[in-house]
Order: sequence, then structure tokens, then C-alpha cells
Amino acid sequence: MLKKVPELNRKLFTLAEAKIIGDKLGINWEQVDVKQFRMGMNAELVDGTYNPYTSFSGDDDPIKLGKAVRTHLKESADYYVEWAQMEKDAKQGQILMTSKSVT
Repeated sequence: MLKKVPELNRKLFTLAEAKIIGDKLGINWEQVDVKQFRMGMNAELVDGTYNPYTSFSGDDDPIKLGKAVRTHLKESADYYVEWAQMEKDAKQGQILMTSKSVT
């Protein structure tokens, strides 16, 4: 079952949907991991819901999202794994800063 994110007007992309979008963009699946592509599609979709400056369009056009993901994955094959780790580290840093200011 797909995970519904309350801030989104749609459900997260499935692996099959991500592959279809990637196929439309001409992505070579021997060079790009479809799971990384899907992770990127969902990360970009969610990012645009809470940050209007990073939203690609009001309707979060899957092709525009896919193009952004393709660009990031060309920079680094595990771009979205790295991004998730950075966000986790940043949240941990915020927690540490908050706990230090309370004590």
C-alpha cells in the first residue's frame, strides 16, 4: 500500500511510476538505479510541499521532478541517500542545540 503524506495532494510515487517517468526521460537504467530515482522523485515531491522556493510547479509535474532527480543523480549516484543522511544529521544537531540551551 502506498504511503499517503498529509501535505501532498497525491500519494508518493511507486517504483513502477518512477520507472515510467524515467523511461519518458530516456534514463538508462544500467547507469541509474531505479530505486534511487524513485527515492529522488518522492524526496523532491515532499520538499516542494513545505518549501515554496523549491517547488517546481503548483502541480508538481512528474516530468519536471524527474528532470531534477536525473540532474542530481548525475552529480552523485547516491545523491538522495546522502541528502537523507544530511537531513538526519541536521535534525540531530538541532536536537542537541535545543537540549544544550535548555540545560
